[in-house]
Order: sequence, then C-alpha cells, then structure tokens
Amino acid sequence: MWIIDGGRTETLTSEPVVRCPPKLVIYDINQKSTTTFYTFPDDVASYNSSFLYDIVVDDTDGGFAYISDNSAKDPGLIVFSLKQHHSWKIRHSATMHADKTASAFRVNSVTVSAPINVAGIALGPRVRQQKEGVVVSEERELYYCPMSSLHVYSIGTTVLRNEMNGFKGGEYQGEVKDHGIKSSQTAGMTMDNQGTLYYTLLATNSIAKWDTRQPFLSGQKIIAKDEKYLEWPNSFAFDQSGNITVLVNRLNEFIYGKLNLEQVNFRLITARVDRKSYLYDEVYDYSPEMNLTTTTLAANTEKLPEPQVLPGSDQDPNLAPHFEPTKDHQTTTAMPTTMDHSDNDHQMQSDQGEMNHDQTHEDHKDHGHTDHDQMDREHAGASQSQSTTSTTEKPSSGSARQMSLFLSVIFAASLLAV
Repeated sequence: MWIIDGGRTETLTSEPVVRCPPKLVIYDINQKSTTTFYTFPDDVASYNSSFLYDIVVDDTDGGFAYISDNSAKDPGLIVFSLKQHHSWKIRHSATMHADKTASAFRVNSVTVSAPINVAGIALGPRVRQQKEGVVVSEERELYYCPMSSLHVYSIGTTVLRNEMNGFKGGEYQGEVKDHGIKSSQTAGMTMDNQGTLYYTLLATNSIAKWDTRQPFLSGQKIIAKDEKYLEWPNSFAFDQSGNITVLVNRLNEFIYGKLNLEQVNFRLITARVDRKSYLYDEVYDYSPEMNLTTTTLAANTEKLPEPQVLPGSDQDPNLAPHFEPTKDHQTTTAMPTTMDHSDNDHQMQSDQGEMNHDQTHEDHKDHGHTDHDQMDREHAGASQSQSTTSTTEKPSSGSARQMSLFLSVIFAASLLAV
C-alpha cells in the first residue's frame, strides 16, 4: 500500500497546522510492516505550501509513483523512483495551474469560486511498440487536470521519469497533450485496465467515462447523474470483482459551514462495470487509434482559444443524457434508469451495464483519518482530496465535529482496493 502523508492537519481551516514534512510511506499489508519511508525535500514538496492530492503507481523499471501537488504556490507532478529512493517535480504552468475562467462553478445551492491547481490524475495503459516480436518501449500516458479547468491533459511517463525535465525547478519545455473540453470541473479520476477513464463532473452532479482509444470530444459519455446522491463525487476505487466505487462527500457544503449533520452527507456508491484497476492493464492489448482531435502544447506556446462552453454547463451534445424523469424525482442518469430515492436504498439500473449500482453504503461517520487510497495487487495507491476556496462567501473553519466527520470519509475511501 502506497500512502501519501501531506504533513498537515486542519487542512480545510483558515489555519492549517504543519505537523511534519510531506512524505511517502509504502506499507506491506501482508507482512504488516513498513517497507519504505521517504521524506520529500522542500524543493519538491514544500513543507508549508504543498498539498499532495492524488497518487498512481507505475511498476516500470523498479517502480515509480506519480503524485499531484495541488499547491497554490508551486503546483506540479511529483515523481518518486523506488529503485533510486529519489524524487523530483515536473512543472508545466500552462496545464497544471488553474484556469481563471473556470474557477467559479455552482454545485446545487453552493457557489465555489477559487483557483484550484492540478488535482486528479490517472495512469493510462501501456502502449507497446514491438519490432520482430520484441517490446522496444512501454510508454504510458498520465492524464490530469486542474480542478479549475475544463480541459483534460496528458503527458508521457518517459517524460516524467526523466529528472532533467524538472531540472532546478524549471518549466518542462516539451509537449503536453490537450485532449479537449469537458462539461464541468473535475475532482477525481481513475483508469480501468482496458483504457477507459472515469472522472467526476462537479457542477452537473455527474460521473462520465471516456474510452481513451476514441477522440475525447465525441467519445466522452455521462453514465450517472443525480443531484442528491452525486453531490460532489470525489474519488474512485476498483475491487477485484468488476465493481467501481465512488466516494461522495458533499465537500461544497462543508467548506462553507453549511453541512447539516442531521442529513446523510457521505456515501460510497458501487456499480458493476466488469473492469479492474489500471494496475491490471497487462491483460489488455491496447492499440490506440489515431486521435485527430488531440492538440499538443508546449510550455512556450500561445494560449489556445477557449470553446464557447460555460463552466458547469452541459452544452456538448455528446454529453447530454437522454432520459425520462421519474415521478418522485427529477434527477437522471445517461441511460434509461429506475431510481428509488430513499436514504437507505439507492439503485441505478442501466440497460447497457454502464453504471449498474449494486449497493449504496451510507453514513460512514466513525472512522479516523489517513491520506491514502488503497490499491490492490502488489502495489497500492493513495489519494487525498482538497478544495481550498476564497469566494464571495466566507468559508467557515467548521467545528471540530464537522472536521472529524469530513476526514472520516477519506479514511473510508482508503479501505477500498483500487
């Protein structure tokens, strides 16, 4: 299990407390012992300003971890080499910093307005290049986006694993792919073992997926949408039985002190998708087709014109779900759906098996907190979620009870196998 420790507590209050330097811990759950303990140097993850948000694991060349640093001052992608016991950071301001035009969006009755940098990340399948039956390279793409952005970007892992691309804290000057625009801001994303990217859409209370072999603009599809049960879907995990679970935490309500403790605020919603985690990608022969809609970006290129889609809107016809509202509720999924909206039983049934909810786990309130996201197989990943804000509404620091309640759901997510 790979665990990221941000080194701070009270991170969503006005005065976070620095407890220790940011670090990475690898824990063997079978042996019940720590196998690796690594403290990041200050020039990679600042003791005072870094926010280690998400992590994925690559078993290439002895093992690498790629970690998004959501820092307001120095955002980027941190790379850790297990073999070298060494780390560095790749920076690319054009794609890893917040887009100010996408910094404000509304989730139900709460307006969130803050420039939030690179957040969710996902590791794509190996792209095998062979010559006479011999594998000559195993390039992968790391997908990412700032929370304050409508774009999805990716960068090659060979770029990330080359420390010279982050030499002396400079900007990476090579190419980054801009896959296109989505309908809303995203907190979390994950990849399955067949090259499908799942990601959250905060302003539309939705979850979408994209087969990365297809062009992004025409290939993305909303698979679940519900203003009550998907209010701030935050992160994902896979089990080994073909299920995906999404953590919903109503973070938009919490950060402004509007969380009602008499309501169910935290949910784990599970759906059958017949896929596994990206860690099992070797079972899939991935041969991506030519993606003519992908744009390459360099650090010194001019800014691309923004498509005429407002943050939080759903104007892309490929994303517009077709549905018939139920009598009791007006929320929908992309596929024909039957919903029973009770706090104790919530099911979504899709005729194509895209988001068949088998079970809903609600009201996870009494756990401690660890900033990690368990991964299955030999390695595991860790994730962390954050939304720091500065808006026209003054964020509340929250009571001790609220903070404990919110942090408990992060621990609950850590118990899931990715």
